[in-house]
Amino acid sequence: NQIYDFKPRGCLGEFTVNFCFFKVNSLLQNERVDPTILWSLHLFSFLAKTNGPILVQNIDRIKEILQAYRLTTNKECISHMTTCYNNLITSLTKITPKETCSVGYSIIFDNNNDFFTKHLPIRDWGLYIDPKSLNIEYHIPNVQEISTALEITNSVLTESMTFLRKSILGLNSKKEDSDSNKFSKEDNYRELNYIYHVVNGASCLLKRPNTQKYVTEHIDSVVNIGLKEEVNKGLGFEADNIKDESHEYFSLCESDRNILLNMRKDLIEFCIKLIEKLVDDKSNDTIMLILLSR
Repeated sequence: NQIYDFKPRGCLGEFTVNFCFFKVNSLLQNERVDPTILWSLHLFSFLAKTNGPILVQNIDRIKEILQAYRLTTNKECISHMTTCYNNLITSLTKITPKETCSVGYSIIFDNNNDFFTKHLPIRDWGLYIDPKSLNIEYHIPNVQEISTALEITNSVLTESMTFLRKSILGLNSKKEDSDSNKFSKEDNYRELNYIYHVVNGASCLLKRPNTQKYVTEHIDSVVNIGLKEEVNKGLGFEADNIKDESHEYFSLCESDRNILLNMRKDLIEFCIKLIEKLVDDKSNDTIMLILLSR
């Protein structure tokens, strides 16, 4: 088996280039998958937590990896894949602090090198600091990040819902009826989990339009440190913003606009059909119930 050499100081780009591919489908469907696959997907899912610009830079290779392992029926592989989708979409759509540390110790010392020699970190615990003095800067997703997130979200949801319409809802054409017995519970489990975790990661993209006038109304309870002027520039997921010519996200292409405005409706219609199927079949499918509860 081909094993990649991943250096500790490597970045997401290096990892995706050296990611090992196992093209034998049986390896992804066995109860015990090769440990190299599991470790690769586990590490890959955590690297997807990086900031949006880095993800956009490597998005072609990332999508290639996700597509290569998408059809696995191994539960551990599915778990890592869903985590990756969740982290990827979340990183592309959420506000994140640019700093690695929320407290700049230059507030206390002119020279940060004096920190450990003249001060114990534990003495800072519980002390009040004016939030404005922290001067925390936030990264707000740009048009390219939002467009990438919409593309991934729409692609996964469309593929999964198309599959489940055939396997669970039985919406097959006559030519496809003969293939209906090829769908397994493991396949349904995989696709339902993909929908569940992608919807969770893309929850901000699925918000109802016109419910909030300002983006700050979404996050005041979490981030209330006097940075409303900066945050009011937008997070990229408000439907109203794409209609405002003065807003950055007005430049979203027509296809992205349609996805943003119609994705929630399509998902709701799909969930309604699943509910009707549950009622008709008196099903107690746990995974489906969890999905619908969201």
